[in-house]
Amino acid sequence: MVEKIMTLRRKLYQIQKEIMQLQKSNVSGVKYSITSSDSVVSAIRPLMDKRGVMLDPLVVKTHTAREKVETSLKGKEQFEFHVTQKIIMRWVDVDNPNDHIDIPFEAMANDRNMSFAMGQAQTYAEKTFFLKYFHIATNDTDPDIFQKELLRRVPVEETQIEAMNIALDKVVEVSKGIQSRDAFWEQAKINNSINPKKGLEDLTAYDYGNVMNQLNKWINAYEKKNEKEAK
Repeated sequence: MVEKIMTLRRKLYQIQKEIMQLQKSNVSGVKYSITSSDSVVSAIRPLMDKRGVMLDPLVVKTHTAREKVETSLKGKEQFEFHVTQKIIMRWVDVDNPNDHIDIPFEAMANDRNMSFAMGQAQTYAEKTFFLKYFHIATNDTDPDIFQKELLRRVPVEETQIEAMNIALDKVVEVSKGIQSRDAFWEQAKINNSINPKKGLEDLTAYDYGNVMNQLNKWINAYEKKNEKEAK
């Protein structure tokens, strides 16, 4: 009896049937558990080897941008790098390389270290692709919620306090003193549901992100208004 050759699509289907749910990992100090990149790759890689399937991530286009996020009191500028990549996730049948399936995908991340941002983008893209392609149940908390939980436990840093002080002074300047510095600060806390009794040094990294987003929105709005009035 001639053995029926399994197509790439059939091999991928067999992999999907063999993995239903991944074990979550606990992170110290966080009430949520997550499905890590290591656990995802470790679960799927043996099944790929078993079926003779390779995944070739082909980078089509990479876009990088640098954004100034802070300026210290000493005048040192702090930057964050944003990386976005358009990728073709190519499944390849090892036994028949001409049999391949291309899936358009994207990778993105940001970090103050360019190489870290690139690595994070590709690592998270690989994990997400596996989970979504094979419809893997993780019973997991949304990654955005997990990230917020971490940031809520991290105290604000000195450089971040400096950045908020600079932004508060800037919004008073570009608004032409429409209201006081303290008034802008109190309004920023109200808009982001922050305890009104908190001072800058009492904030968390999560609070900092929300406050800076608010202050930058005000600064941009007033600067645009001033540009229109100057014309």
